[in-house]
Amino acid sequence: MLMDSDRISAPQPAAQPLEGKRRWGLYALGFIVTFVVLGSLATYLIFPKPISKTFPGFRSFKIPTASMAPTLRENDHVLVNFFTYRFQEPRKGDLVLLESSASGTPLLSIKRIVAIGGDVVSASNGEVTLNGHGLQEPYLNRTNEGSTAFGPMTVPANEYFVLGDNRHESYDSRHFGPVTRANIKGHVAMVMHADDPTHQWRDVR
Repeated sequence: MLMDSDRISAPQPAAQPLEGKRRWGLYALGFIVTFVVLGSLATYLIFPKPISKTFPGFRSFKIPTASMAPTLRENDHVLVNFFTYRFQEPRKGDLVLLESSASGTPLLSIKRIVAIGGDVVSASNGEVTLNGHGLQEPYLNRTNEGSTAFGPMTVPANEYFVLGDNRHESYDSRHFGPVTRANIKGHVAMVMHADDPTHQWRDVR
């Protein structure tokens, strides 16, 4: 019979220090992955042109016309998010990148959604009416809005009525009608104004 002083201590399992090392390794791996992702996104936002073809889901475009002025002006750069509409449907007020073949060849353009399937939309004297109520459009340049007379028309289900903010110079649903969901390729999320000396990306409204 062994006395207490003679008892042999059971060996401690070696798993504890290994589990601690494994845990810290996972923390380090998570930190590295987060750093790489956030660093890549930050680099893309600062230098969009060189990376636009290699950073999936986002791409920058240069605005060639004044059809969306004053929101987007000629020579501004916009950042288009191609992920957004994988998780939600386009909404009224969104600025969207469209692909149209109305001219016979694929053409990309940016417009604003003013009505969706089921809405009744019309306009006269430069004022858009949506479902019987005047549409508030603070983004318009009222000194150069041009003639906006059309409708009334009911937007077909799963289609979208789009207009340019510069109604005087925009080729939009007044000319080619509502667009289908398949025509909408991405959400215009940010803008870098050409005359902004800070060259910062800003939210688009």
